[in-house]
Amino acid sequence: MVQKMNKKLTIISIMIFLIAALSGCISEEQKIDPITMQSSAIKNIPPIPIISAPETAFFGETIEFDASQSYDKDGTIKTYTWYFGDETSKKGQKIKHIFEIPNDFDYEKSPYIYCVQLNIIDNNGSCITRQNPIVLYPKQYTLFLDSEHLSTDKPLKNSDKIKSSEELSYDLTGKISLQKCTWKAEIYLEKPILAFVKGATLTLYDKNGEEITKTDENIGLISLWKEKKIEFSGEITSPEEFKSIKLVIHGFSLRNKINILFGGEQPSQIIFDFTN
Repeated sequence: MVQKMNKKLTIISIMIFLIAALSGCISEEQKIDPITMQSSAIKNIPPIPIISAPETAFFGETIEFDASQSYDKDGTIKTYTWYFGDETSKKGQKIKHIFEIPNDFDYEKSPYIYCVQLNIIDNNGSCITRQNPIVLYPKQYTLFLDSEHLSTDKPLKNSDKIKSSEELSYDLTGKISLQKCTWKAEIYLEKPILAFVKGATLTLYDKNGEEITKTDENIGLISLWKEKKIEFSGEITSPEEFKSIKLVIHGFSLRNKINILFGGEQPSQIIFDFTN
């Protein structure tokens, strides 16, 4: 009988304790610490990847990628792995990489954007990834004149007979994106003795036919040469969508026309240089 009474008292005591706990009657010291109950389930704080690298660069130049500012609040970073988007990868906190110009490089698709990816792993095995785009340009564009066109391919030896003061337009089949750069053009001329050339004007146009820049080159009327290279130069100061050029030869000819030479050892061409 006594044992039954003791069991009933024990059950009643437990019920009172639970009711008191739920109603907040137990003191803070008597409560069970949840941290103690979950001590085996402590979470790891992932590392923070930080990339320092240029936003733009050139194909063929050495570029430095730096992840030394990356950090881990509750541990250390064990590995740094870089993926460059050109089917190559490297390991290290600071590395150097050279992007080679693709074999199928297309001027009309330039600039090329590569997504560089950094993977870091901390001492607890947490892996975090960060991506960083980099815009890549060739160091220069070289476009060759060939009759009425501009081409990235050097033409076979060719020529085009023109009259003095005649306007000639040379167009790209597409367009080329230009950033700030310098440019120079080399136009090879061949003329008969009884022809005089005093100068030339070269104008660059964008995709809408708007003038980008215009340059005059003075030679002088007294000129007994048969072949001559006329050079132009200038600067592009803001982004442009280059499309075409217009060439005007100033002078006169008593009989035969003047030749503009294309290809061979005398390729008339225009070069955009992004390294200056």
